[in-house]
Amino acid sequence: QNIDCQFCEDTAQHQCDECQQFLCDRHQVQHQDDLASQHHEISAISRTSSISSILSSSDTSSDCESCPVHGQDLEIYCRSCSTCICRRCVATGRHDSHKYYIIEEMPAMPISRFISKAAESSANLQQLLRDVQESKSQLVDNYRVANDSIRTAIEEVQSMLEKHSTKLGDVVNKGYWRKSKLLAAQEKRVAALAEGMQY
Repeated sequence: QNIDCQFCEDTAQHQCDECQQFLCDRHQVQHQDDLASQHHEISAISRTSSISSILSSSDTSSDCESCPVHGQDLEIYCRSCSTCICRRCVATGRHDSHKYYIIEEMPAMPISRFISKAAESSANLQQLLRDVQESKSQLVDNYRVANDSIRTAIEEVQSMLEKHSTKLGDVVNKGYWRKSKLLAAQEKRVAALAEGMQY
């Protein structure tokens, strides 16, 4: 049984050393065109190496000897369940739509390196999550500081305008009363002169 590309039903011809993904020719090109994976090393799949010795090593908890349910040889590795199964397990339909490979036909997979890469990716994702959360918190803090600064500036401008308005009002009032008194005095003198001329 051929190994399927993880992104389509075509036969995988390549494997990414970084992601451990199986890729057909088309998706191998797309993988290298992607900015996130353009520097990944991709190797051609070796179909001559057996995976059985690796799957039965200490790097995996699967016991690839006999099926505990049907007693048959465990000849198939269900990638969706991460466990070895027999042909009757497949026939019963319990693994319908799962990705599975004939163990003897699987390419040699560096399990230890895969686990190491997975742990490293998990750590990187956790760090990225912390960075995003920190940036989000910083954004909220900056938003609050900016709002407080704007509010303070508006209050200062309003206070300044009120002070200038009061001073301007005082100046206008003083000018009005001074001018009113002057005009009243002038009106009184003119009225007296007019009254004297009548005699």
